[in-house]
Parts: sequence; C-alpha cells; structure tokens
Amino acid sequence: MPTQRHRPTSSSRPTKWKDEFLPIILQRCAAGDTDAEIGRLIGVSPNLMWKWRQLRPELKAAMNAWREKADDRVVRALYERAIGYTFESEVIKTVEGRVVRVKTVEHVPPDVRAAEIWLMNRRAGEWRAKQEVVYSHSDDPRMLTDEELLQIIAQGQPKQIPPPRKSGNGTTH
Repeated sequence: MPTQRHRPTSSSRPTKWKDEFLPIILQRCAAGDTDAEIGRLIGVSPNLMWKWRQLRPELKAAMNAWREKADDRVVRALYERAIGYTFESEVIKTVEGRVVRVKTVEHVPPDVRAAEIWLMNRRAGEWRAKQEVVYSHSDDPRMLTDEELLQIIAQGQPKQIPPPRKSGNGTTH
C-alpha cells in the first residue's frame, strides 16, 4: 500500500524568514534563551534557526551581540553576589491600623561559592580546585620501558645510569 506524503498546511512550521522574527529573537537572546528555545517560540526547528544564522550575517552578529550583553549582566551579577551588595526596597507594614509602604535598605552578604566561581575563572592558576601533579621518570633510565631505552639508543644519546642508592644501614636499593 503506497504511503501518503505529508502536505504542508497553513498550520505547518514557517520555513521562510519574516522580518517580524528579528525583534522577538533579539529580545529572547537578551534574556539568555538558546537557539532551540527561540525556535520553539517562533515555531521553527533548531536546525532552521542555525541555517538562518548562517545565511544572514546581520542576524548572527545581532544575536551574538545581544548574547554578549546578557553574559555581561550575568558576570556583573556573579561579581555582586561574590562581594555582597545593598539595595533599596519597600516593606509593607501596618502602622496604627493602616497598611503603609515603607522604604528600606537591605543588604545581601557576600556569597563564598560565588566568590570561588569568580576566582576559579579569573585566577585559575591560584584558585584551581584541582591540583595537577606532574611526575616524570625520564631522568632515571632504570624507570624507562624497553621501548623508550631502544629509542634513546637509536638516537645516539645514552643516559648515565645513577649509582644505586644506599640506605642508612649500608644496603643498596
């Protein structure tokens, strides 16, 4: 039995670019949405979003610029969270039986985890969570494999074998 081919209907996903997509895309980029999330919002596949970015350099540049601004906001927020910050707010209180809004100043203390993230990224050499230990036995030919020894001999660069170490009781190791 022959299969029927899918025929596009008016409710199918759009495949052609529409200028009204641009402000929506830029707004969602500024909010930090991914291409897939933006595609779902305007009814196109992630692949089509990628294709549009490749075919429209102005779209790609605009999306990258907006995303960079969104990234900058996150960097600023992480920094403020790391060092703590103060902000003005309103508190709703009951004063003499009446509900009133009272302006107040609140303080968010520094967050140690945000500071760690900031420092591990900005000063990785000093704040790396993982310490790397590099061990090399290339100075001691006794620790080399047969293959490594043959390679050294073939290069004509024999290494001196250090004398055996003596322990405190006079025996050699």
